[in-house]
Amino acid sequence: RRGAALRDLAKLKANLLSVYFSHSDWDWPQRDSRGAIIALAGGRNMLRPDHVENVRTIISRAIDLICNVLDAPPVKRMRHILTRHGQNEQQEVGARQMQLEVELARELRILPLACEEMKRVGLPPGEASRIRQYTSFVTEGCMHLQMLKKYGTPVGARAFARASIIITPVLFGPYYADAAKKIGLCF
Repeated sequence: RRGAALRDLAKLKANLLSVYFSHSDWDWPQRDSRGAIIALAGGRNMLRPDHVENVRTIISRAIDLICNVLDAPPVKRMRHILTRHGQNEQQEVGARQMQLEVELARELRILPLACEEMKRVGLPPGEASRIRQYTSFVTEGCMHLQMLKKYGTPVGARAFARASIIITPVLFGPYYADAAKKIGLCF
């Protein structure tokens, strides 16, 4: 699970950088009102002056929200099921988590609109499609990280593992001690 989360974080970072660089650096031919090419570059000069800063702000807010979602305390322990205080904590953290997820979805919804703004001023469809693909990868990465966070190790599996670690030496220890004594091993 940790390896999957680290891979997802690396992919998310790479795709967010790709989205940002596409908005800050990509250029395309300038066209006139009939679609004829006027100049081989300079199409991005038709964008609003604050376009790149707006995209950077959206990405920055999305990163902050992702960090907050992933930093939320775990609320799937037995104390969150069995105690009143744990249940209250689970409800509070769950409500905050839901709020953060809604805010993150809102930011991820705004990001493709920046691509639409670039299309309106002449960005070729193939390049717009690539930017939308990066945005889709960002959304997929965020959702996968959220699922890894939400659906951790089941309580039953965790309890079984703990009980096995404690009970196994008690049950099998005397047998192995006797077997060692019979073959002459000393402890």
